[in-house]
Amino acid sequence: MELFDSLNLELHIREPTHDGWQTLDLLVTPKNNSFIKFDKVEECHFSDHKSIHFIISANKPKPSRKTLKYRKTKNIDIEAFKRSIVEAEVSKKVEAYASVNEKINVLSNTTSNVLEAHAPQKVKSIVIRPNCEWYTDGLRKAKQERRKAERRWKKSRLEIDRQLYVTIKNKVNVIEKVVSQRLRDYLKSSNLDTKFQSAYRKDHSTETTLLKVLNDALRAADAKQLTLLVLLDLSAAFDTIDHELLLSRLDCRFGINGAALQWLRSYLTGGMQSVLIDGVSSPVSSLQFGVPQGSVLGPLLFTLYTSPVADIAEC
Repeated sequence: MELFDSLNLELHIREPTHDGWQTLDLLVTPKNNSFIKFDKVEECHFSDHKSIHFIISANKPKPSRKTLKYRKTKNIDIEAFKRSIVEAEVSKKVEAYASVNEKINVLSNTTSNVLEAHAPQKVKSIVIRPNCEWYTDGLRKAKQERRKAERRWKKSRLEIDRQLYVTIKNKVNVIEKVVSQRLRDYLKSSNLDTKFQSAYRKDHSTETTLLKVLNDALRAADAKQLTLLVLLDLSAAFDTIDHELLLSRLDCRFGINGAALQWLRSYLTGGMQSVLIDGVSSPVSSLQFGVPQGSVLGPLLFTLYTSPVADIAEC
């Protein structure tokens, strides 16, 4: 303690952090710091070390924005545009000047005025997302093609457009399938699968859940014990996932860290949302909760996120 005091440091852990009643894990900060606050020490189910909880007061930087100017040239009435060019008498105005530079300026200004009348310049603000190494130009182009195919199918409702959309969608989801398979292999080889989990798990279904519940109830009845069943239903369950809590759980509970955890952080964060009603858009805000709808990784991440519930069943 004298050493910490001499260096103007504060030791926050005042209790054993190991099953052998030793204080092996430390949390040391400068005295009177305002960015780290110690919370608690509690038991950890997969290690002989206890988990240390603390709060870091760090403001997430606001996403940078960029202003774009554009024109909807596809909506121009070509015939009306031609008439406006003729009515502007561009050739007469150009011939009125002797200097080449003046002629060019007159031509540019006149045609710009006509263009502005038929396709007014508009301004919009977009969010500049961080550049992720895994998000390549090829993947960006594939996602654009997927959205284009989806819009075409929703508009036409033709079976051929639906099949095209599904084909393109499966190509885009290939990277998620690789990550999902590697993650499942890791959980299985490390014996980290939740024992009583049936949803989104190979060779399991609602049938295995019902068999387990029925078997436990019958065994309890044979032992003349009372059975109490508690059901919890989450509305829009996948939208309740807290990104930071999920990432913390992947690290502390399942040992997923390093490049793998950074990839998952990049996959989850950076999303933006806005609501469009009658042509009016709401301000863009960042997504702090939920996983991408229809994603391959969504069900697995939700299972890992809710894994502490299984601890109650095992008690």
